[in-house]
Amino acid sequence: MPTPTVRLNRVVAVLELERSAAALALLQAFDEAERERVEPYFSALPAKCHQRAGALNDARQALRRAAALCDNAAVQSTLEQRLGRLENVAPAELAVLPVA
Repeated sequence: MPTPTVRLNRVVAVLELERSAAALALLQAFDEAERERVEPYFSALPAKCHQRAGALNDARQALRRAAALCDNAAVQSTLEQRLGRLENVAPAELAVLPVA
C-alpha cells in the first residue's frame, strides 16, 4: 500500500486535473493516523479543493484548521497568508485569485 505522502501527492495530481470532488473523496479515505503523518498539508488540501469549487467558507475553515495544526512557522505563515487573501473575496472574484 502506498505511503500517506504518496497518496497525498495523488490527491494533488487529481486536483490539478480540475477534479475537486474526486480529490476530496480521496482525502476522506485517509484514516486518522495517516492524516497525522502528513499534517498540515493534509488539512490544507481541502482548502484548495473547496476554493476551486467556489466554496469559500469551506476553504477558509480548512485553512484555519491547517494553520492551527501547523508547528512549522514558515508553513503556518503561508497558510495564514492564503487565508488572508480569501477573507474578503466574493465568489465573482475567484477567477482571478491564485489558488496556491
